Amino acid sequence: LEFTTSLRYDHYSDFGNATTAKAAFRWTPSRELLVRGSVGTGFHAPTVPQVNAALQSYGVTSDNYICTPELLQVATALGAQCQTGNRQYDQIAGGNKSLLPEKSRQASLGLRFEPNASVSLGADLWHVQIRDSFGQLTEQEVFGNPLAYQNSWGVQRDIGTGVDYLAFIADNQNLGKSFATGIDFDVVGRTRTSFADVTSGVKLTYMIREQQQLQKDGPYFSAIGDNGALGVVTFRWQGTWSTTFKTANFAHSFNVNFKSGYTDQETTVEVLDAAGNVTGTEDIRLPIKRFATLDWQSQWTPRKDLVLTVGMLNVFDTAPPFTLSTGGVNKGQQFGFDDRYYDPRGRTVYANVSYKF
Repeated sequence: LEFTTSLRYDHYSDFGNATTAKAAFRWTPSRELLVRGSVGTGFHAPTVPQVNAALQSYGVTSDNYICTPELLQVATALGAQCQTGNRQYDQIAGGNKSLLPEKSRQASLGLRFEPNASVSLGADLWHVQIRDSFGQLTEQEVFGNPLAYQNSWGVQRDIGTGVDYLAFIADNQNLGKSFATGIDFDVVGRTRTSFADVTSGVKLTYMIREQQQLQKDGPYFSAIGDNGALGVVTFRWQGTWSTTFKTANFAHSFNVNFKSGYTDQETTVEVLDAAGNVTGTEDIRLPIKRFATLDWQSQWTPRKDLVLTVGMLNVFDTAPPFTLSTGGVNKGQQFGFDDRYYDPRGRTVYANVSYKF
């Protein structure tokens, strides 16, 4: 039985002092079984750009919005005007001088069981909670509830007309508290056959709980299987299954990558009649299917200093699931898939030669 403790003290000229600590244990009641756990605290100060970067134009919103009475009320209070009709709004980004440091608490409890040299099984339950978490509000949430997010509005002048229009401020904010709990599983098996040494393993993460506020003392939202108010997705299940066949000079690996499905953001679409004419609009939320791909890689080592590698990503050329949301890395610039979670390149072949001297 082993115990470990640690203590850390930091001094920040702009964010004061912080003391964090960690305690952990490892218990091996037998050669085959290990039980481990830890508790700790954390402190994360914002970066200089997150606090002091100047507000500047950052393009426009990805969606169009109509000037609702609530939006008009916000614009009037700022001495600005709404955009006319169903239009995109200017977007501003920059630092937030009111940003506070994140503070966290975390804990874990796990075990590993290895009955023999051929099998290893592990599971770890973990929990993380963060106060004053960093994040950005989604434009859909802010435009849907404009009076609830007074700090997310600014003014942008049209240099052509001199008119001040209402603009959306997409800066970093303290979004309140967040909680996340999950389990990491892994199973590894090894065996020796007449043609190769085979190693196969599965690593999975299952999310039990995730809740986050979008403002202090506000309601909690969850992104597990739901691309909703938070503008991100947390997959209920995701993981990989890897199998490697190894001989004296060759190693062949096959990896299956898996993500469970989710419900996409609400999107307004046009309704067409049989002739293709627009008859109205409808708000829909698409169900996004689970997704899996297969990767392959082979290595040949003719000498200790030379390695030749060939491989193929997404062997079956599986297309990413279709989505109508615009919340990817290239927000507002791509449609049809979410590039934060899926690779649009399809089947990709690569080769590499490595020589050490």
